[in-house]
Amino acid sequence: MKNKKKVFLGLLLAMGMGVNGLVSAAPAEPVSMNKVPVQQNISSFSSVVSVSTISLGRGILVPGNMQVLKPEQAPNKELALTLAYYYNVPKRLWAQTRYCYNYVHIYNKDVRDIVVLVTGPQLNGKAGSAILLINGKTMQPVQSFDNIIAQSVFLVDNSPKNKYPKNLVLLRSGGPAFFEYTLLKNHFGYYQSINSGKIVGSIANKTGVVMACNNLQSPLTLATR
Repeated sequence: MKNKKKVFLGLLLAMGMGVNGLVSAAPAEPVSMNKVPVQQNISSFSSVVSVSTISLGRGILVPGNMQVLKPEQAPNKELALTLAYYYNVPKRLWAQTRYCYNYVHIYNKDVRDIVVLVTGPQLNGKAGSAILLINGKTMQPVQSFDNIIAQSVFLVDNSPKNKYPKNLVLLRSGGPAFFEYTLLKNHFGYYQSINSGKIVGSIANKTGVVMACNNLQSPLTLATR
């Protein structure tokens, strides 16, 4: 991991990018609560809002006791380059590699970190989707989670309220079911791998902040400027 970070920083410096210039877009505010019908399909990013139940399709539901963040709309060149080099995506596949991102408190209550869901035909040599966490204070990639589905949920668990880093709930693919929720805890600065987390049957009793993405319809690609 340390060697990979050194290579990553070297690439940024070679490109003339400062460490603090990794992400430049302004954070979006959480979407207002209780302003749309009880259930709504996420057919485009403009429809991602806090409702009593949000459906991402194929039975993936986000209960309304969570605060749902609307993914950022603006393309972010620095972030796209970070994803391209971190996941070794060939330039010829940039236009086929989609991503969505947002800002949320994960490691510290005073700093909003960056969560990115990326989907493409070649992420470190294989097709699929992954989630990358970027520390909002250092602006450096911290940890990647593979085996994610493109229509995905990233939940920052709000219980207990004042404890950081927060527990995470991710939606993973594979196994006998099409998907399953996995609870991940942080140990010494890093989260469990998605295959080592605790399987939870439902997130209906969870509270917190959730980023709901449908990368199959994301307008942002690594080639978008």
